[in-house]
Amino acid sequence: MRACFPISILILAISCLSLQGQTDTAWIYTFGGQLDDACNQIRPVQGNGFIVCGTTNSFGTGNTSIYAIKIDSSCTHQWSAAFGGRGNQAGYAVTPTMDKGFAFVGFTNSYGNGGYDVFLVKTDSAGRLLWQKTYGGTDWDFGYSIKETTDGGFLISGLTFSYGAGGGDVYVIRTNQRGDTLWTKTYGGTGEDIGNAIAITGDSLYTIAGSTTSFGSRDTSIYLIQLDTAGNLKQSKTYGCRRNNVAYTIAPTRDNGFIMMGSMDSVFAGIRGQTLLKTDGQGNQKWIEQITNGPWQDIGKDVVQAPDGSFLIAGTADGGGFGSSSMHIMHYDSAGNYLAGPSFGGNATQCGNSVARSSTGAVVFGGATTSYGNGNNDVFLVRFKNDSIGQNPRLLFHNFKDSLTVTGIGEQKTVNGSVRVFPNPMVSETGVYVQGSGSEKFTVKLYDTGGRCQLEQTPLHYMGHGLYEVHLQKGSLATGTYIYEVSDHTEVSYSGKLNVE
Repeated sequence: MRACFPISILILAISCLSLQGQTDTAWIYTFGGQLDDACNQIRPVQGNGFIVCGTTNSFGTGNTSIYAIKIDSSCTHQWSAAFGGRGNQAGYAVTPTMDKGFAFVGFTNSYGNGGYDVFLVKTDSAGRLLWQKTYGGTDWDFGYSIKETTDGGFLISGLTFSYGAGGGDVYVIRTNQRGDTLWTKTYGGTGEDIGNAIAITGDSLYTIAGSTTSFGSRDTSIYLIQLDTAGNLKQSKTYGCRRNNVAYTIAPTRDNGFIMMGSMDSVFAGIRGQTLLKTDGQGNQKWIEQITNGPWQDIGKDVVQAPDGSFLIAGTADGGGFGSSSMHIMHYDSAGNYLAGPSFGGNATQCGNSVARSSTGAVVFGGATTSYGNGNNDVFLVRFKNDSIGQNPRLLFHNFKDSLTVTGIGEQKTVNGSVRVFPNPMVSETGVYVQGSGSEKFTVKLYDTGGRCQLEQTPLHYMGHGLYEVHLQKGSLATGTYIYEVSDHTEVSYSGKLNVE
């Protein structure tokens, strides 16, 4: 992968449109080391502070590791830890546990059975490793969301290529409190079906949101499934308009319904934007709002509901005037009417991945920045003292340079498994899947044995969590062996052989 280089002159720009109320200060925090570090999820800790789950290239023993940071209610660093082996790990979600510890989920190719496996890490309250588990088969399997169940066990959702009915299926794992598997289930059809987020309501209903190409009336639809505690499917629904729709998060609402946040795009219409979807408790759509910014790509990643019923959203705006992208914070009222929100960024790239609200009312948005901090990417947090985000807040900056064990600088390892081509050999079509960081723009090219390019596909469809895909059609390709190359527009990242029958 191409690395981003630090920028010597750092500027933070902020654009704040009028919202209900105003605060005097926005606190800006960065955490990390000399390489790439990012927050993928932030969640409140009962009683005090927040827990950050992400991915680090700066620390740990492998190429990338799960990165955990515990901060107090003022975002002051308390402890940090890195988990994983010699290969690649990523941390996507965290849940505080009843024993005052934490459980982190993501993927690893350091351990397990396949190219990637679901990776579950359990720690105590100080971030010390208690145990770790992997789940999956001989292909690729990812964990994207985790919730603790009422008996102290865990419910994990994600994506599996090892099992199921199609190119990829929703993967759900139910464990006991030691991480031992109680049951696993897959859901979906012959297309690609992903479980990005979990909501548990009461003691008996598991609701999972994501995306599907197997069902619905569009290329990709928001996918909602509801399960009982044994994993039996109670119902499924699809939502969306225009071309591609994905839900990245789901949360229960105060009226016993659900709110989902995600993205939509239509390549043909040149439209990209965010999707905010409200349902009742049975998953029936109450309203849907889709926000578009023309050629800009504005992706919504996470949402929380405030006590007044309004919604606060973390996302990323591409082309918003603050470098190549900015963290975008948005505010909606309880009926789905857009109120506005600020964008934060410097002269490079930022992203907004998560939002959390503490019991005292503080709101923290999390993501990553290359504009300032310690390295290429740093964990990027923006804190407000309450839900009313002001128009022109005073900015206070805090940078924390972590002192965890440092991965060997410049010792980037090439680990097999970052590209999946299936089926290979190709009969009529094949899928190319690339696991990246989520910020690349990949191109796939197919060359014959004479070095002539016979097929090119760009851009790849972004499936979330750093995963991209494109389907190559055989068309007029002759039978034989071809070389595929996957690049991020600056260098060839991966290459291999594809046989065509």
